[in-house]
Amino acid sequence: LVIDPGHGGFDGGAISKAGVCEKDINLAIALSLKDIARDYPVKVILTREEDVALGENKQEDLKARKAIIDEANADLTISIHLNSYPSDELVYGPQVFYAKKEQKRTTEDRCEQVSKIYAEEVQKALETNIDDGRTRQAMAKSDTYLFRNIDTPYILVECGFLSNAREAEMLQKAEYQRLLAEC
Repeated sequence: LVIDPGHGGFDGGAISKAGVCEKDINLAIALSLKDIARDYPVKVILTREEDVALGENKQEDLKARKAIIDEANADLTISIHLNSYPSDELVYGPQVFYAKKEQKRTTEDRCEQVSKIYAEEVQKALETNIDDGRTRQAMAKSDTYLFRNIDTPYILVECGFLSNAREAEMLQKAEYQRLLAEC
């Protein structure tokens, strides 16, 4: 299992109105997930375990993350992120995405199918355990570097919206971060 806490170092990711950086919450959730995974017969690799970037710029950082994932030949990679939608601060809630390959080969088709299964299960766990009054479905995505270039099962979990004041406050709490990791 590769756990990829998004952003880090110079790249703070989304920022709440109160100045809370996505990178810090992503790392906290990832470390909780690593702790939970210790109870299972799985080898866990984190792309980062502290507030660092993996390259001198965004492109180098993404290539370094891909190299870690490729070297691990992971059964699953979970990328942890937070969302932001400042034009509608009422939007909230977690959403899971899986890699959709545009040009499929047999291996890529299988990875997409496995990624979709994992994404649907994580989305279901989020819907079941975080009763926030809304539902979402896991969705396919192919518009980012890692979604296009990872050849093993890969999902991205947007754990909530920093642009929603209530959710941003919850995302800063260790108990809520742990609940997201458990899901």
